[in-house]
Amino acid sequence: MTTIQGYTKAGMDAIIATLATQSALTSGLAGKADASTVTSLSTNVDRMGYIASGVMTSDGTAITSSTETDTGLTTGSFNVISGRRYKIEVFANILGSVANNIAALRLTNSSNTVLAQSAVTCTNTTYGIGTSMLYTFVAGSSASVTYKLRGALVVGSGNIKVTAGPTYPATILVTDIT
Repeated sequence: MTTIQGYTKAGMDAIIATLATQSALTSGLAGKADASTVTSLSTNVDRMGYIASGVMTSDGTAITSSTETDTGLTTGSFNVISGRRYKIEVFANILGSVANNIAALRLTNSSNTVLAQSAVTCTNTTYGIGTSMLYTFVAGSSASVTYKLRGALVVGSGNIKVTAGPTYPATILVTDIT
C-alpha cells in the first residue's frame, strides 16, 4: 500500500483526474474504485489529520467555587463531517492557590455535555500539575462544533486555574483519524 503525504487537495484532484482518464482505471480498476469512492477521496483528502486546536500561552480564568466554569481553553468552532472519526486530546497544567486543592476538570462540547474528565490534586502553589484527556467519536452529522475544558474547585479554598506560558502551553487538539 502506498502512503500519500505532502499533497494538497488541488494536487490530489489533479492525480485523481489523471487516473480517471487512464484506461487501467476504466477497465481493470473501475469495479474497485467507483466514482463515489474517487469523489469521497477527493473531497476529504484535505480533512485527514490535524483539524483544529486551541492553545493557551497565559494563565486561564481563576475558578473559586464548585460550580463548573470554562477555563478559557477551547477549540473554537470547526466543522466535522458525518461518518468520520475524530480524536480530541487535552493537556493542561492545573495550579491551586492553596496546597492540596482538588480540581475537577471536564472536556465538554458547547452544550456542556461531559465527554472526558479528570481530578487533579494541586500538591503545591508554585508548579502546575499536568493532566491529560482523550476522547474519540464518530460524527453523527456534518456540523459546526466547539469543544472546551471546564473546571471546578471541589476540595479546598482559594482557587484553581489552568497555568500556561509561551514555553508550556495548555493545548486542546482535534485530529481526523478516519
